Amino acid sequence: MVQRQHVVFVFGTLKRKEPNHRVMDDIKATFIGTGRTALKQRLSLDERYGIPYLFMPTEKEEGHHVHGEVYLCDDAAMAFLDHFEGVPKMYEREQVSVLLEAPVTLREPSRLRMETGGVVNMCDGAAVDSLRQVLRDEEGLTDTIDLIDTLEQRMKAAQQPTHDASRDSESSPTPTPTPCITPPPMETGPATVTLLLRIVANVYVCSRLNPQRGVIEKQEMIACYHDDGSYVKPDERRG
Repeated sequence: MVQRQHVVFVFGTLKRKEPNHRVMDDIKATFIGTGRTALKQRLSLDERYGIPYLFMPTEKEEGHHVHGEVYLCDDAAMAFLDHFEGVPKMYEREQVSVLLEAPVTLREPSRLRMETGGVVNMCDGAAVDSLRQVLRDEEGLTDTIDLIDTLEQRMKAAQQPTHDASRDSESSPTPTPTPCITPPPMETGPATVTLLLRIVANVYVCSRLNPQRGVIEKQEMIACYHDDGSYVKPDERRG
């Protein structure tokens, strides 16, 4: 039986250098890159155990663009993660929009800015085709092109998003335009830039059935991250 591939965004203990990352190794999840949620989310810590819980956006639009890591997992791996995360009692699996960072070195970085014009939506065939053409004209970007192809196929095969990915334009204000690439040191000549690829990813959020949900939601919202994007633990906040 052919195993489907799923895109997963992790933001807490499953990340590299965090205590539960061994799980991602055990299920042979493929690391794609780092990224952040496209919309602001509320991220709070369970003060008892220092475990982070993500809450979906509210009308108050409180929260932050949560940083994390993106992986590819097959059906068996997703089933294991559901069990590990205690779905549906402790966490629920939702689909959200994520901006995946993909660093590339280009001879003409300004051309990419002209061709794409902003964040590259991997569900937009025309935008993906323009991006792919720019990358094909460069040298040594086979891995990045393969990633683009994989993500495009995954987005086409994904089921209808269940939350903010399907309602960004309906329930959220028009976001401030985000440049597709980080400004290169110079406008001419080779430079390493960072593509921002808008994808739909599975993420584990605090379950409505979680008996501690009300308490956790009232805990102090995490507003600070380390330079590597990891969350600040309770003992570090108090220090």
